[in-house]
Amino acid sequence: MSEFKIPKNVSLIISRLNDNGYRADIVGGCVRDIILSKEPDDFDITTSAKPEETERIFSDFKLLKNGIKHGTVTVIIDKEPYEITTYRFDGEYTDNRHPDRVMFTSNIDDDLSRRDFTVNAIAYNPKDKITDLYGGREDIQKRIIRAVGDPVSRFSEDALRIFRAIRFASVLDFKIDAGTGKALFEKKESLLGVSAERLYTEWKKLISGKGAYRILREYSEIVAVVIPELVNLVLPDEGSFDKASGELRELSLFALSTDLPKDAFVTFSERLKTDSLHKKRGGIILDNLSFPLSTYREIYSRLIAVGEYDILFDIIKLKI
Repeated sequence: MSEFKIPKNVSLIISRLNDNGYRADIVGGCVRDIILSKEPDDFDITTSAKPEETERIFSDFKLLKNGIKHGTVTVIIDKEPYEITTYRFDGEYTDNRHPDRVMFTSNIDDDLSRRDFTVNAIAYNPKDKITDLYGGREDIQKRIIRAVGDPVSRFSEDALRIFRAIRFASVLDFKIDAGTGKALFEKKESLLGVSAERLYTEWKKLISGKGAYRILREYSEIVAVVIPELVNLVLPDEGSFDKASGELRELSLFALSTDLPKDAFVTFSERLKTDSLHKKRGGIILDNLSFPLSTYREIYSRLIAVGEYDILFDIIKLKI
């Protein structure tokens, strides 16, 4: 396991909270990444201090309070934002998306109990070291995604966690625990109630992940709930797939799995609200994919005419 090296400003935040009588930890993905010897993208900081106490302690810094309802105060240090969130536990979930209410607590154990997967339920601070109540470090060592507590309950609270589970398994190239995997299939239809934007964010990461090929093969039924156009999923050669970009991987699935690839891709793009450039590029590539490579000069001329000649190279890559 890597040594826990915390950036200077994160250490400053933890020290200030400690000096004022409060506990503070880094938690979640940043801890997981450090254990995996990866550089975290950002650091989530959680504390026993209530939001108003955090405001007082950091009153000499610029503060953003748009997340204060959920216990988050953002402190700007050296022009960088740092989110500090009060330990909390959630009330009931009646919409399969958000807790009806959030309750603050001074106990880190309560906060960790509400998290989605064991690998994301680990906290660390220099004084108390690692707090790992659910075997997250062991699951990281075994390369397993496992829900915290009862997986059916976790997925009933927030259905997006179903797609997040296979996204994490793809990105980290982990396997999914048997009990958690069973619950994924049991609750998969709940994904129909999740917003398009949230699903697409997870899909982009999933399709680009190191373990994407295996996850698509093993969890195609779950992918089909989100992307029904791929209900008859056909995968390309694994070696070629692994070398391709996320975009070309995605397009290969539509090319192989649907009768009208361009139409299916456009329908998918509009439903999941992808950006317009992504929809346009993908549509042009799939529309020209059926032409033999011997006609590339003709295709090139047509693409130049509409200012899209760079797409020719992706057409050729995808065809190969």
